[in-house]
Amino acid sequence: GSSGIYAEYGSSGINAEYGIAGGGAPETELSIKLSQYAATLSGVESHCIKAFAESLEIVPFTLAENAGLSPINIVTELRNRHTLGEVFAGINVKKSCITNI
Repeated sequence: GSSGIYAEYGSSGINAEYGIAGGGAPETELSIKLSQYAATLSGVESHCIKAFAESLEIVPFTLAENAGLSPINIVTELRNRHTLGEVFAGINVKKSCITNI
């Protein structure tokens, strides 16, 4: 029998049992973790990792912008939700809000 992602999306031609969260969730989570790691470093390494972490936020920012949402408000809320431990929180463009993707 089918289960997981395949059961939900199998009829659309996606043949996978595992998936990854969408809506900017992975990029937001990685950005937060890398920023925390950068804070433990010093010098050039710290600045480079922090800059890369910040660059990842362009993904949810652009997604929100393209969906006609306020990118600053959405990315701020998305970061807050991830900081609270909601690692699968992402931008749901169909509902125009952040949900567990």
